[in-house]
Amino acid sequence: MITVNMIDKMGTDLSVVNAARVSYSKLKNRFEDKDEKLIAFLAKHNHWSPFAHASLQFRINWTSSPFFWFI
Repeated sequence: MITVNMIDKMGTDLSVVNAARVSYSKLKNRFEDKDEKLIAFLAKHNHWSPFAHASLQFRINWTSSPFFWFI
């Protein structure tokens, strides 16, 4: 079974920061000065995917059937 939930649309600067740190499993609830520096770093070094991530965010859960494990 697959479930899809929309988490956010057209996010904020905090959404960009959380997208940049997603591989570290870190989630922030408050925007700080060092986050502004992170956004500047991302833009300067052409790391654009965190900016695109902020436009639409989904959480997708997938539970596979045991049948698919043996194919």
